[in-house]
Amino acid sequence: MTDAQDQMAHLCVLLPVLARAARTPEQSTRLAGMVDDARGGRDVTDELVKLCRVLGVPYAGPVRNWPWSTSAGHTRAEVFGCPGGTCTRVWVRQPGVPVPRCAVENEPLRLLEP
Repeated sequence: MTDAQDQMAHLCVLLPVLARAARTPEQSTRLAGMVDDARGGRDVTDELVKLCRVLGVPYAGPVRNWPWSTSAGHTRAEVFGCPGGTCTRVWVRQPGVPVPRCAVENEPLRLLEP
């Protein structure tokens, strides 16, 4: 995994929060432009940090969390990831919970191979 993929994962997780925090049309437009740039492969980390600061959203940097064990005796979890493979976001499906959508690509997360 690369730093760019980690940053894309962080943008994906923060995007719904940032969209709700955007109070002006200019902030919403800035956020939409940043998403377009990220989709195009541009590193938007600096812009993301600045926008988080302006909107009052904490920015702690990307966190990769694999909350399951692969040791013997554990059931295998359904693990989903980025639909385009451009970020490191992972999500463990809980029973009865629908699969979330990637906030950047607007597609459902895809099932990852064990």
